[in-house]
Amino acid sequence: MFCAKCGNEIDDDECFCVKCGTQRKDGTKSNISKSDNIVFNKYEHNEIDNKLFKNEEKSSSQHSLKSVILLIIIVITFFTLYMPPSDSITDVDKSEYYTETTSPDTYEQTQEQKNVQICEQIASDYYATHTYTSDDVFDCDNMAQDIWNMLKTQGINAEIIIGNVEISEPITLEDCNHAWILAEVSPDVWMAIEGTGGYLVYDNEGYYKGFTFKDPKNYNEFLRVYGDYEYQYEGYENYRLYYNELVDKYNNADYYSQLTMKSGLDVARNTLEEKERIYIQTKTHLDTLLEYG
Repeated sequence: MFCAKCGNEIDDDECFCVKCGTQRKDGTKSNISKSDNIVFNKYEHNEIDNKLFKNEEKSSSQHSLKSVILLIIIVITFFTLYMPPSDSITDVDKSEYYTETTSPDTYEQTQEQKNVQICEQIASDYYATHTYTSDDVFDCDNMAQDIWNMLKTQGINAEIIIGNVEISEPITLEDCNHAWILAEVSPDVWMAIEGTGGYLVYDNEGYYKGFTFKDPKNYNEFLRVYGDYEYQYEGYENYRLYYNELVDKYNNADYYSQLTMKSGLDVARNTLEEKERIYIQTKTHLDTLLEYG
């Protein structure tokens, strides 16, 4: 038989033209056997079975994953509820830690360094903005009191001191010719501040010996009392010399002259005793100020 389309000869057992693929028109059907169809169907069934197996395997894997996740959640919950935090400290540990970080030695050393820096800054700033003027216009007394107040504002205990920085041994009031500041940078540790120069003094013993006063009020009271003391002492001493001269004249006079001089000598002696009483009273007040500041 020949192909109706291309004219190619078609064998009797062929259903299509091998050249153009046109189906034979004599109604011949494909001779695919049932066994072939069964094999084909069986193959498809195997595909379905494999897919089913894979789905079952996938479902099983999902169940296993869920089980693992659930187990992890249970473990985490257990440790959260029943295990103490890693940074928890017992009362004893906290107490020891607090003691170590806030021990007095550590705190005082740190505070001392801070106070020294404050003193340096105050002295430097004050010197840059103030001028020393002699003849009691604006001198070391005024500067010492100003710096005392500035230190007090910063919470640093301070005292005003008078003395003689050129003398290292014990001094008397007559030796004093200068005033400056002692700042307590830590308990019983004092730092000398030279107000007229704007600096701290570390290595001059003369700056750490003298008469101290705890505040400007006591210092000004000392200045007033000391002024009275000097005036009264000078008056007493001059009158004592005058009285001694009267005594010498009285002793060298004759009897009748002594009778005339005696009443005047008695008045002079009473005056001298009064001056001595006032002078001693002022000296007692002065000694108290010098002792207690």
